[in-house]
Amino acid sequence: MTVPDRARDRHVLLVAATVVGVVLGVALLATVFRPLDDLLGFAPTVAILLVVVTAFVLFRSLRSSSRR
Repeated sequence: MTVPDRARDRHVLLVAATVVGVVLGVALLATVFRPLDDLLGFAPTVAILLVVVTAFVLFRSLRSSSRR
């Protein structure tokens, strides 16, 4: 494994940990604040947000890999 591979793997783990932290933070806030819980309960807001962010990340990674 080369150094750029390790840096890329570290970056992927950091992004994944950040996404998990944000989702858990939103879930915690939703349990504390009832109006936010009602908003997230009626609409699949978090799921839609995760799909949009995932599509953006995939688009960026494919675009940057095609430039090499």
